[in-house]
Amino acid sequence: MFLWQSFDYPTDTFLPGMKLGRNFTTGLEVYISSWKSNEDPAPGEYTYYLDTNGYPQGFLKNGSALVYLTGPWNGLEFSGIPNLRINPIFSYEIVINNMEIYYTYKQLTSTIIKFTLSPIGAGQCWTWDNQSMNWLVYVCLPTDNCDRYGLCGAHGSCNIGNSATCICLDKFSPKYPDKWAKGDWSNGCIRRVSLDCRRGDGFVKYSGLKLPDTHNSS
Repeated sequence: MFLWQSFDYPTDTFLPGMKLGRNFTTGLEVYISSWKSNEDPAPGEYTYYLDTNGYPQGFLKNGSALVYLTGPWNGLEFSGIPNLRINPIFSYEIVINNMEIYYTYKQLTSTIIKFTLSPIGAGQCWTWDNQSMNWLVYVCLPTDNCDRYGLCGAHGSCNIGNSATCICLDKFSPKYPDKWAKGDWSNGCIRRVSLDCRRGDGFVKYSGLKLPDTHNSS
């Protein structure tokens, strides 16, 4: 029986074999926390943890403010991180049973890997390169500005390739046009015409979008 083990208190580094999640028996929640600075290992402003309410998803917070989420786990991957799909370097999974729920990963080759949370809130997966004797960034989260939580607000869509990053979905318009024109998209969009299912309204298909926050789903 272990009274204490370092894998339960990972600070800013998440290693293969560690569990990021919650133990229902002990109540222990394992998460990673950034350093205050690159020179000061005291707990910083950012934390990354597995949200176990609703469908499991990764949350990155700055204090109490949510700044990024991975999208819900769909049984194979986090829906909002397509660049973490099957790769030759590591595998990952969500484990759910009566005692615990956690995210973990393992390396598949001799390549040394680690995941860190930087003092500025960047989640980075690193691989060790023997030739250059340096750590190289393999994946970085958030990936770009569109990964910012709630950037475009309700019924908004983000495309980093557009000059105007946020647009409203079809049949919607900005809730506050003046703010929207100035690049403040956080209030999102509203329907131009009230929904009336009796008139034969249907669904419009969108692909390549991150699924909504499932924290309050059941």
